[in-house]
Amino acid sequence: MGKPLFLKIGKHKESEPKKKKFAGSGARSFDLLYQLSYMSVIATSGAPRSQIFAKAAQAPCASSEYFKKIELISERLRYDYAKACRTVGESTKDEDIKGLLLRFTSSLISGEPESEFLNREAEAQAESYDNIYGRKLETLKLWTDAYVSLILSAVLIIIVGVVSTMVWKIETSFIVGLMMASIMTTGMGLWIIYLMVPRETTVLSRAGSGEQKLAMKTFKISAPLALMIAAFLFVANATPGWIFILVAALVFPTGFIMMID
Repeated sequence: MGKPLFLKIGKHKESEPKKKKFAGSGARSFDLLYQLSYMSVIATSGAPRSQIFAKAAQAPCASSEYFKKIELISERLRYDYAKACRTVGESTKDEDIKGLLLRFTSSLISGEPESEFLNREAEAQAESYDNIYGRKLETLKLWTDAYVSLILSAVLIIIVGVVSTMVWKIETSFIVGLMMASIMTTGMGLWIIYLMVPRETTVLSRAGSGEQKLAMKTFKISAPLALMIAAFLFVANATPGWIFILVAALVFPTGFIMMID
């Protein structure tokens, strides 16, 4: 005899979603917040239990995969939703999802209205998400303060280089080296800040102001063009000063748009 259907479902890739993955605790928290808020609205409207689970399975969330399994077990094996929730919850390794589904099971068995349970869970998840988001914002503030120090350090390097040219005869390669060190220092700071910025990855995958989107479009055009022109002028033995001026002129629109933003 073959294995029961719910065991096959539970062991499919360890019950983890196929199409979407959680990317850290912040992404998981936001995903569950979106899922629970969506379900609580449906339940509050007075929709039947079957429609709540059906809509939850269609939500654009990674957690919707678990509700698809619940729907499948309920339809194929004629389990009630409480037993289906327990079956899927016990088979998953994700502790957040497991706890949610087991609590949902207890709520359904006790006869508690779905709207009350989902509203309570949504409020708890909102508080958890707020705490995670707040901690990341506080960390981001510290990194932005550190980035100001990096900028000042880069400016100081450039000033030392300029003053040195007034006192001694400095090779152009030395000035270029200082400039590259400044760019690498500020670039590393930007990369660290980018990693620390909290982001909603489930729904707002292309968030940003109009200026940010316009700056990204201009950057994709100006940056390759600036590199090609700089390489051509370098091969043509052009004066380094003119090369820097032309490159700066080409990337100026992107920088100006970001200053406006």
